[in-house]
Amino acid sequence: MISKDVFSELNLNVFQPEKGYRYNEDSVTLANFIEKIKKNATVVDLGAGCGIISLLLARKFDDIKVVAVEVEPSLFDFLKKNIQLNQLDDRVIPILSDWRDLKKQYNNCVDVVVTNPPFREPDSGRISSTAEKAVARHELRGGLEGLIDTARVMLKDKGVFYSVFLSERLVDLITLMRQKHIEPKEILPVYPNHNKSSTVFLVKGVKNAGRSIKLLPPFFRR
Repeated sequence: MISKDVFSELNLNVFQPEKGYRYNEDSVTLANFIEKIKKNATVVDLGAGCGIISLLLARKFDDIKVVAVEVEPSLFDFLKKNIQLNQLDDRVIPILSDWRDLKKQYNNCVDVVVTNPPFREPDSGRISSTAEKAVARHELRGGLEGLIDTARVMLKDKGVFYSVFLSERLVDLITLMRQKHIEPKEILPVYPNHNKSSTVFLVKGVKNAGRSIKLLPPFFRR
C-alpha cells in the first residue's frame, strides 16, 4: 500500500509506503530551515529516502541541481517515482549507492550537503528486522564519523552542511564537524511543545570557516 502527502503551496506530491520506513517531520523541518542556496548550486542529499528533502529543496529553489543518494532499493524506487511524477527529472538526480562510495566522484565539487541521518549508534536500542528501517535509524553503514567525513570530502571550500540530529547527541555531531573542518555556524533546538525538552536540533556548518556559532531561538512544533 502507498500513501500520498500533498504540499499544495509547492505543487508537490510525495508518495511513500504505508508500512516500512516513512519520513517524519524532521525532514520537512530541515528543508524549511534552509533559507538560501546560491544560483546553480549543486546540492547532495545523503540518505534521501523517498526524496522528501530533495523534492522540497528543488521546488523551493528553482535554479539548483540536487543529487539524491539512497542505498536501500525499495526506498530508491519511491525516490525515482517521486522525481518523475513531480516532473523534476531535469534537476533531481537519483543515485542508488552507499554515500561512502561517492567520495571520488563528488570530491570537492559540492556547494551544499544536506542529511537527515540515522540517529542511533549500532549498540543503542533494538535494531529493526526490516532492512530499510534498520539502516534509516541506526548507524550501520559507516557511522556518524563516516557521514561527516563524506560531507567534508564532497564540499567545496566554504561549502555548507545542513543536518538534523538527536539533541542528546549534539556533542557527538558538533565535535566531529569541527574535527573534519566543518565549522558549526548555527544551531536551532527543536521542541515538541513548550513543556518538553528539545528532542532534535538543526545545524548549519561551513567547511573551513572561522570559529563562531549562533544559537537560534527555539522552534516549537506545537
